Amino acid sequence: MIRAALTGSDAVAIAAEFNNPIYSLVAKPEIKSFADLKGKLLGLADEAGTITISTRKLLALHGIREGDFRVKIIEGTPTRFTCLRRGECAAVPLGQPKICSR
Repeated sequence: MIRAALTGSDAVAIAAEFNNPIYSLVAKPEIKSFADLKGKLLGLADEAGTITISTRKLLALHGIREGDFRVKIIEGTPTRFTCLRRGECAAVPLGQPKICSR
């Protein structure tokens, strides 16, 4: 988008951000501790995004370091949930569902 704007494009981008995003690392039932994630496949979001950075920090706080697990980059909570539900991913960060009130 920046490159396009610098070359005279009239394209427009609109971005939105959550005021208080909350993500939880959700694992398959047989994963009982962080140590159980060693050697497993985790479905993470964009490698440079805040979801993945905070997930990696959480894992590191529990002794799970880079190289202790495999990564599949998956964008979006619904898609990561599908990976977990199908059993392909041992754990994934998921956003909390939105609660609508009337």
